[in-house]
Amino acid sequence: MSVRNYLANPSWDTGTMDGWQAYNVEGGPLYEPDYTMYRAERWVEEGVPEQYSLRIDLDPGEKISIGNLNFLPVDPNVDYYAGMYLQGGGVDVRLMVKYYSAGFIHIETQYQKYTGPFTGWPHKTIVSVPPPMAVYARFAVRIENNNTDPHTIWLDDAFMMPVSYAVRRKWFSWDNDYGGQVLLPSKNIIRVYSIVTMPYESGSTNESSVYIEPADHVPAGAIAAARVYPYPTFNQVVFNPPVYNGERAYPTYGWFIRNVKATGGMLYVLVYFNAADYWTEEDL
Repeated sequence: MSVRNYLANPSWDTGTMDGWQAYNVEGGPLYEPDYTMYRAERWVEEGVPEQYSLRIDLDPGEKISIGNLNFLPVDPNVDYYAGMYLQGGGVDVRLMVKYYSAGFIHIETQYQKYTGPFTGWPHKTIVSVPPPMAVYARFAVRIENNNTDPHTIWLDDAFMMPVSYAVRRKWFSWDNDYGGQVLLPSKNIIRVYSIVTMPYESGSTNESSVYIEPADHVPAGAIAAARVYPYPTFNQVVFNPPVYNGERAYPTYGWFIRNVKATGGMLYVLVYFNAADYWTEEDL
């Protein structure tokens, strides 16, 4: 890969756990670098010719977190993009960006959840927006076997980097109605880069507006909006700088996106943004 990777020993190609730490272990899961299973395309680590992945064996109910020991200084104006490749059984995986204070005290963890089995080395990622008061960020992964059978999973080619552009995008649509959908399932810090509105079909005759709000039917808390024009005109609003919201006035609700009134026909909305789907103050 051509971009810089900020993780230590990202592919475990030293054949050791150098740069990584196991913590919050429940049960007796086994973990070790494995030279028999690895991806073909690699992060190039100069002077480390071996190829490994990290193998984790978990009996039913066992859990483990593996955290990289590199702490990145947080820039509040950029977001943090991370991920890895997975192969193996039916375990639950949380990819996490963890934030810390100046004294390396944990503030919060933002995460994406994935459930196996994972075949063909799928690439799973997370992008998160740093919370206020964060000074350092760290990448980690949480593996949980919540099944009744033992499972094995391999981790490989992990990465983490700062980004100043939108990594996520989502499509939404409403059919001839005033309506809305969930942008994020849990209330999280968010940075919105752009909103595109596209009325479709000749029945789209009314003007409207689309806005993003911090909970269902809380328009007073709207952080970003875009106008909707009648068919066939589409509209794109680019927020420069991006719209940042670090408040959690409704911490148990998700972010919503909705239109002010029915447009007629079908309305499509595309949002470019950065935020993890979930967050917790627990040190996962």
